Amino acid sequence: MNLLLPCLAASLLMGQNAPLEASDWPAYKGNAGLTGVSSDDSIKPPFKLVWTYRLDGDASSDAGAGVTVAGGRVYVNVHNTRSILALDARSGRFLWEYKDHAIGYKTVPTYDDGKLYLLMRQPKKAAVVVLDAATGKELRQHPLKADGMDPRRAGLAVVDGKVYCSEGGEEPSVIAFDAKSGKELWRTGLGKEDGTGVITPIVAGGRVFAATRDTHLWTKSNAGATLALDATTGKILWRRKGIYPRMPLVSDGKVVACPMYNSVDERFHLLDARTGETLWTAPRRFHYSPATLTRDLVLIKPYGSDFIAVDRETGKQQWQFLGKCTSGCCSPVVAGGYAYMGTGVIAPGDLESPLAFQHGHEKESPREKGITGTLHAVDLKTGKSVWRFSTGNTICGEPALAYGRLYFASRDGCVYCFSPAKEGEPTTPDAKDKSAPAPLDAVVALLKEAPDRPRAGKDWPMLGGTPARAGLETPGMRLPLEPAWSLDTGGRILGAPAVRDGRAFVGSDAGKIIAVDVKTGKLLWEHATNADVRCSPAVASDLVYAGSDSGEFVALDAGSGRKRWSFQAGGPVRASPVIAGGVVLFGANDHHLYALDRHTGKKLWSFRADDYCVSIPPVVHGDRVFCAQWTERVYALDLKTGKKLWSSYVPVSVEALAYHRDRLWVRNVHYVVELDPATGKRLRLGDASWGWGGMAFHKNKLFLSGIQSQYGTSGATITDLDQEGTPIEKRPTLEGVLRIKSKALYNFPKLAAMGTPLVAGDQVCFATVSGKLCITELDGKERWSHQLDGPCHASPVVADGCLLVGCDDGRLYAFRSK
Repeated sequence: MNLLLPCLAASLLMGQNAPLEASDWPAYKGNAGLTGVSSDDSIKPPFKLVWTYRLDGDASSDAGAGVTVAGGRVYVNVHNTRSILALDARSGRFLWEYKDHAIGYKTVPTYDDGKLYLLMRQPKKAAVVVLDAATGKELRQHPLKADGMDPRRAGLAVVDGKVYCSEGGEEPSVIAFDAKSGKELWRTGLGKEDGTGVITPIVAGGRVFAATRDTHLWTKSNAGATLALDATTGKILWRRKGIYPRMPLVSDGKVVACPMYNSVDERFHLLDARTGETLWTAPRRFHYSPATLTRDLVLIKPYGSDFIAVDRETGKQQWQFLGKCTSGCCSPVVAGGYAYMGTGVIAPGDLESPLAFQHGHEKESPREKGITGTLHAVDLKTGKSVWRFSTGNTICGEPALAYGRLYFASRDGCVYCFSPAKEGEPTTPDAKDKSAPAPLDAVVALLKEAPDRPRAGKDWPMLGGTPARAGLETPGMRLPLEPAWSLDTGGRILGAPAVRDGRAFVGSDAGKIIAVDVKTGKLLWEHATNADVRCSPAVASDLVYAGSDSGEFVALDAGSGRKRWSFQAGGPVRASPVIAGGVVLFGANDHHLYALDRHTGKKLWSFRADDYCVSIPPVVHGDRVFCAQWTERVYALDLKTGKKLWSSYVPVSVEALAYHRDRLWVRNVHYVVELDPATGKRLRLGDASWGWGGMAFHKNKLFLSGIQSQYGTSGATITDLDQEGTPIEKRPTLEGVLRIKSKALYNFPKLAAMGTPLVAGDQVCFATVSGKLCITELDGKERWSHQLDGPCHASPVVADGCLLVGCDDGRLYAFRSK
């Protein structure tokens, strides 16, 4: 499993211990009126990255929503897994997950008084779901009629102890519940004359604002109305026929912003909140997102990456931020005189589709230019972008502004946290060791050291088994297996153990590296790192190598755990090390891949990538080392000098590398790419599921884990590498590239996993996100399984007669044949 990108936890890059001042962002766009404005003027550019967290799926998906930050936590909807995650707002550490297939990415959870309010939607079932915000435990549900409900991204308004929602269909209504008891306080029928679809209500200035339409589907509506109700009694105060937005309304209690979309009148209307009268209108546009209200401006968001600033009093346009994308779903949010908004993609096609490969011929990709998948800080005085940060994919959901920080999620599957930087501080970390490379002859001498070869079936010395990361030829396990032992490490285990001479070495979120006797499960020693260990260790001879989120990379005595030496990188070390003779190589989230003398820890050379996140475990073959930054670029370097020989473009994110059958294989979040290792030329392209696990091989077969995604396949797959493939439609950088087909494994939904599959003989082992350890035949048919005590994100290994796997419950498990 490649756990080393900005994944599954806090980066702990900078500022983790900074105090969090009480300034929540408890709902979609910050409040029940959806104004999108924070009063915290300390949030302003430039920013520095504090942490990232890698999700099990697409953070917001297409047109999905943003994050909620309240009660010291960040709450995120995950599209692929249909779940809600809670993260620590200070550090990004995982706290809990609530799963329900009906809870999706379309609405943002609302926080109030220690509870989280969710809107559950199915074609024939809907409900208000209430969770304990501290634990994720479900407290209750209040059923709703699903017909005619159109919440879009807004979620539920919770104000003064009341929860406001709506129902459509034969009896369109706005409803208020008591937040503590769930008791219905009032229900106001809206009548069917203005439509049976109801936009989820908002609340501001003691009024509830809602809108009806004659349809809530994509077809154009011909009738509808906007209404105001008394928030205490539910009494209708006014009704404006012919004003019926499909996007959520926005109000600060003084005005109501109505972005008309798929309506006969597609102009933007600003209404008086007291009377419903139109104050002014703006020209017809393809309105796709709600507006943002500041004291002086109305920020109108058409579809695309532009937005328009209009004088609030007159409706006169002041300026327009001109993005260069043809897509974009989120509306801007505001703090400290700046608006923050993410951008989408350039047509044709999304970044996940093969069309994205065409950007490989450009000197700089659209992401590197700050066009696609980029969060911009826009000066409200000028409409100009003054700061930006590019992610691996589009940013569909609105950012959150809380605790003096900027939080947002991207379709690259990451949640990001930034804090304002001091003058001269970098956005992302960089190397601390600036020393010159070592003499060439010294490096050559170290590389000539005899390799420390693993014993077949006995050892598993590093992630992927060998420097090629393609696995080891290992005999199958005699089934059934039975639990041999388990050891509690005190924190989530996200990396694979390394095994040598009957000892297993693994790290965990408890901030330590441990050694355990494989036969007995006895703890032999532990080494404190004072930071999460997401880096799978490597072992050679008498030394164990691993890094941590503190940026420290250490060599420990395999027998005693005593530190032999350490090296300080500028950011978290999550790219599991590879050993080549007397050299150890690893990547860090500080732009760099490092090569060190494995005996002394002295730096031999370093290579600086374009992106800060060098988290993919490097691969060594012959006189080359292959590495990748997380976004878009794969590199081939001279093993002796670290000089770049070539780079190859792979869109969105690079998840894993492996060398097999004289080819370099690259996995991104949706595809597997075959490269010529001599030139970097693309040869073949196959589908993959959404995931970041590595690749496992059995002769001519390639196995991948993953989960269902918008593109690619829908879970664990097998690919026949002997197939010739079919030509891909002519596109720049894909000329001559062949498309190969992948096949879903039998019963693949139950094999949803993030760790790298393990091939042992004619068996394949998956450690699934549901916590089930499965051994299957090569086609995926189950032969044995065991339910662990928690979800699993780590990669299993077989060594010394044991199947070993780490679990989210913090335990390292061992199984043996009966």
